[in-house]
Amino acid sequence: MKFSIIIFNYDWNLCKDTVAGIENSAEYSPAETEIRIADLTEAKQELPGWAKEAGCAGVYRLTEGEESLTQILEQSKGQYIMMLDSGDLPDEGCLEALSCGLEDEPAAAVTVTAAGSEEHQTGGQAEKNGYWNLRDKWKMLLKKKQSFVLEKQYLMVPFEMGSMNPELETWCRTTFALASLQSVRTIRAARVAAGPFSGMKQNPDVDSLQQMISLLDVMGDRFNSYFVENMKMVPLILQYQQLSLISELLKSSELLRETLSGDELDALSDRMLSFVQKMDYTVLLTDALNRVLLLYACQQDPAKNLKLFRTGKEYLFYDGNQKLMNLSRYNFKLHFIRIHKNRLYLEGISCSPLKDGPSDVCIRVNDRVYSMKMKPHNTDIYWLDQKVCDSSIFYGTLKLDPEEKEYDISFFVRYDDLTVEKNQIQFGKFAPIEGSLEGSYYYREGWLLEFDGETSHLKLRVSGPAEQKKKEKEFEALLLKRPEPAARKAALARKTYFAQKKSKREIWLISDRTNRGDDNGEAFFRYVMSQKDRLKDKDIYFVIEKGSAGYEELKKIGKVVSPMTWKHKFLHLSSSYVISSQGNDPVVNPFHRKHIYYKDLTCDMRFVFLQHGITKDNQSAWLNKYNRNIYGLITTTQEEYDSMLEYDYYYTKDRIWLTGMPRYDLLYHDEKKYITIMPTWRKSLMSGTDVETGIWQLKDGFEESSYLQFYNALLNNEELIAEAQKLGYTICFMPHPNIAPYVSYFTKHPAVEFFDAGKSYRQVFAEADLMLTDYSSVAFDFAYLRKPIVYSQFDYEEFFSGSHSYTEGYFDYERDGFGEITHDLQSTVDLLIDYMRNGCELKPVYRERIDATFAFSDDNCSEQVLKKILGEE
Repeated sequence: MKFSIIIFNYDWNLCKDTVAGIENSAEYSPAETEIRIADLTEAKQELPGWAKEAGCAGVYRLTEGEESLTQILEQSKGQYIMMLDSGDLPDEGCLEALSCGLEDEPAAAVTVTAAGSEEHQTGGQAEKNGYWNLRDKWKMLLKKKQSFVLEKQYLMVPFEMGSMNPELETWCRTTFALASLQSVRTIRAARVAAGPFSGMKQNPDVDSLQQMISLLDVMGDRFNSYFVENMKMVPLILQYQQLSLISELLKSSELLRETLSGDELDALSDRMLSFVQKMDYTVLLTDALNRVLLLYACQQDPAKNLKLFRTGKEYLFYDGNQKLMNLSRYNFKLHFIRIHKNRLYLEGISCSPLKDGPSDVCIRVNDRVYSMKMKPHNTDIYWLDQKVCDSSIFYGTLKLDPEEKEYDISFFVRYDDLTVEKNQIQFGKFAPIEGSLEGSYYYREGWLLEFDGETSHLKLRVSGPAEQKKKEKEFEALLLKRPEPAARKAALARKTYFAQKKSKREIWLISDRTNRGDDNGEAFFRYVMSQKDRLKDKDIYFVIEKGSAGYEELKKIGKVVSPMTWKHKFLHLSSSYVISSQGNDPVVNPFHRKHIYYKDLTCDMRFVFLQHGITKDNQSAWLNKYNRNIYGLITTTQEEYDSMLEYDYYYTKDRIWLTGMPRYDLLYHDEKKYITIMPTWRKSLMSGTDVETGIWQLKDGFEESSYLQFYNALLNNEELIAEAQKLGYTICFMPHPNIAPYVSYFTKHPAVEFFDAGKSYRQVFAEADLMLTDYSSVAFDFAYLRKPIVYSQFDYEEFFSGSHSYTEGYFDYERDGFGEITHDLQSTVDLLIDYMRNGCELKPVYRERIDATFAFSDDNCSEQVLKKILGEE
């Protein structure tokens, strides 16, 4: 038998699809291919009937430790092993292509490219004969999304690996097999719908970290010993995987410091250092993070001959004759450059691979030297409990004298007894110039700024409109010569922009989600449209998809524009303010990665973030100044306002506005004896957003998630539904907008009302007598109406493990919450029934908390926001 296909089952329905896909392939032959199922679900299910009909060889339960991957491999009869996740679908012709490839080179692994493109990147970069030499191409091979078909003998590790979860064991065995081979063959015709599970959690918990530590022992001690004994070397591909594992552990340094004792932490540090210190420099010099870890590891090794040399203007770290790092070129980024009233403002972040960091960041302006102001940044890198990389924010203002006409500006950092000029400068997404783009420039108020890539100096000179016009023509000509279509479109867009720039009217773009309003954006738009006389010099648009809910009604109120259209993008270039309850790319950056062609035009645009809800948790990881650059961040409670200044958002007080959210002005009462269930979403269940629409895409395995299972059980609980009917209440479900496209996954009980995406939130809030949520900020809207709330937090630890888009903040649900907290299904049902029996009355303790929370209850939030924008307050 040629193939054994092992399906790692996370969802029986998806597994059925995978089996059917294999079985229905024209080239599938039961005599040549067997299917075995490695079951990772909690249910102890026997081999289903459809699997028996398909001839599946067996099902193995890997969740309880009853059986193991080793057992599956030992019992597999195929010469070659192909591993798939439930839901993966091999393309038509996949098995036939694999068979032909393996006949050509029977000892080789075969990469199976991901479906979705005619030619996979790695396939296009393989040798002419289709092979990858693992001695040379190990990095490229592992960085790309691959599946592997491996000869069984290479997956059978010749020693005991110990206990680890199936995903990590698969990753471990695949690494062993690839390290054992000299080459792999790329078969571009053989594709599957997804690559293999990586074995690494994005946000590891304590158990998975312990698994990784055990895995490091196996991949380090046992793998290294085996290959040294049998091949007289440790293959680079194995070293690279070990380094990846160490990097994953170091990313969780904070959690490891909390869970390991001092002695355990020291022991783990010593083990990781011993691995790194023995690794080949070819592996260690693959990226900037690894260079920092390498430098630290070398500093801890007295056998290393580590020295810092000066060569011209550069400072280089060497270990003997091996160059490790160029200190002059290490991570220095300008995030903001602004010119106003003959003043140049500069702000950026400087990272140092030396743990103590620089004592000073300076600029040299012609022959004068100025020290920049500095403050800490939160991206320091740790080796468990030792800081190995320092990160600092630098900023300052330079007064410009038009009589001086030209300025040459360079940057350098000072350490205690060392001055290092920065010979490589990067530019953040809000900087008006792009160092990698020839001809990029910034012109404001009679000054023209350029970047000299050869010297890494900024060149600033007095310039008039005529010179700026000439410079723009030169830049557009360079864009037209670039091969990418987006650059040529940008040349046309820029030409049109400057031709129509004569208008003095400000443009405001207001929005909520691109496919619907009914949030702070719509509430604010309605208000400003009622203030036409006051805003007669403004062109104000609402951004919403044509045909979406509310589009026609909003069109009657004012101007509307569809997102991501040419008109929307051109208005964005010309806008003074973008005002939205959302902060994703279709709102703040409709050009996505192509924004580099427009940075000088958009850098002065002011983003007012109305928020989608009150920020009760720490969302600084994505809302911080260097990621979103918010001009006005709307807050509603004093605690929320204070948290924005306390956590690492990096905004000054004048950028945090305590106004209340505009949608609060439109809240009203219209109770209909509804018990409304409104949970938030789970980022961990999503694979990312669609670039054009901004809609989150669902991962495979959603049906097996605790999220779906809990809410399906609650929405179909007969005890709850019966009591609600007896007391005259209706159980209702309002899914989060990111979940709404997938509402068909939820089982609908005939007595339960499912609200569709077109129902307005203020109507939901008005009609409900009680709301059940989990962590959603909609609880604040409901509390504003002084109605009872129940928080059901069955997955509290998982939710705040880092898998969602924020972490725990100032809001403590036990201390500050507006209702009781439950942690399981039965207690949730019991509490809801208790409330219904008591007429859904708000309890005094929670009314007191609500009254103390809100800074505003006067239905005047939109006016407060408008005053802030107009500078009237």
